[in-house]
Amino acid sequence: MEQYPNQACEKNEEIGLVDLAAILVKRLRYVAFVFVITVLVGVIFILVSPREYQYESLFKLAVGTGNDPVQAPEYLISALEAYWLPQLENEHYQSKGQELGGKPSLSSSGDSNMIRLRSSAPEVHGETISALHEDLMARMLSEQNNHVAKLKKELENRIASLESLIERGERREDTGELTAVALEKKNELERELDDLQAAEVLVTARRSIYPQGRPTWQKLALLIVAGVFLGMVAGFFVEFSSRVRKKLR
Repeated sequence: MEQYPNQACEKNEEIGLVDLAAILVKRLRYVAFVFVITVLVGVIFILVSPREYQYESLFKLAVGTGNDPVQAPEYLISALEAYWLPQLENEHYQSKGQELGGKPSLSSSGDSNMIRLRSSAPEVHGETISALHEDLMARMLSEQNNHVAKLKKELENRIASLESLIERGERREDTGELTAVALEKKNELERELDDLQAAEVLVTARRSIYPQGRPTWQKLALLIVAGVFLGMVAGFFVEFSSRVRKKLR
């Protein structure tokens, strides 16, 4: 069967697994060099990079009858994100001349009536993060206490008005039904007043036990894999460059 020149050329240029292995053995010096450099650079980066920890704070909302929050958690989160946190960031920048690291992420749990603050930052910034969380917790607590105090005052005023109405109704015989309704409403308001529970700071800037991110052994394993891959690429590239130079001579 007649074989065309192009087909013969393609056959001669085919490379099998044995040829690839031979190239790696031939260029083992380059493979090993790139592997060692990659691993060393990676290890130095791991050692130099500061380990980040997670700081968590928990805030329990004030609740009323039925364990329902007296103030929507979305309102407090909006106040934190749109007003209080930017204000603290601006104050920190003016005093320190740098941006505030470890900006907290906020979330709420409807089942437990809690607001959770989480920040990730190096250990050297732990004091700054703790102060930030303490300030935000204090602002939320003050906001909630003021709101609860207003609710209590409102309920107490309504109860006092109903008591006055009941006293006037008891002096008259034709207001028995109205007095009964007022008495029932007064008892309902008193139950609401008794059910009010103040807000509470449960945890402030609790640091995680272990650093964030992958464990060190996983990072080393990835470094070894990356070193092997880059070393093989370097070996093939050197062999390719060598063959191209031979062709051009």
